[in-house]
Amino acid sequence: MKMKEFGERWMGRVARSPARLVRTQRWSDKRRAWVKEWVQADEPVVGWVVGTRTISSGRTENHGFDADFVWTAHTHHRVALVCQHPRQRPIPVPIDALEETDEAPDGARVVVWTDRDREHHREDMGRVKRDERGRWLAMTEA
Repeated sequence: MKMKEFGERWMGRVARSPARLVRTQRWSDKRRAWVKEWVQADEPVVGWVVGTRTISSGRTENHGFDADFVWTAHTHHRVALVCQHPRQRPIPVPIDALEETDEAPDGARVVVWTDRDREHHREDMGRVKRDERGRWLAMTEA
């Protein structure tokens, strides 16, 4: 799926994924390097799709006492980013595992405004004092 198609299909929608991706890290004595891989954890995720990212698995090697560490990537994957709450960081999930759902994400409060609610809010805001440019005045200034 091309990214434009992905954006049109998924961006901003509530989706469910049966698994999330978690980065693991282990020391390889054979290679004398840190091996970092993305693995699937069987934890379902429900949230808003907020974007995509390319992730890579590989290793970090030390090339000697005076040399720097070097990252060598072995595989790359395109993943979807799903947020369970607006204040939490996005969780990477496999793109092909996304399913559209009507469930509300954990901790999400879905607010449905009726026409009556909108009208009441307009009346309330109409009573708030404003300056000559139409900006609301602070409560102490009013």
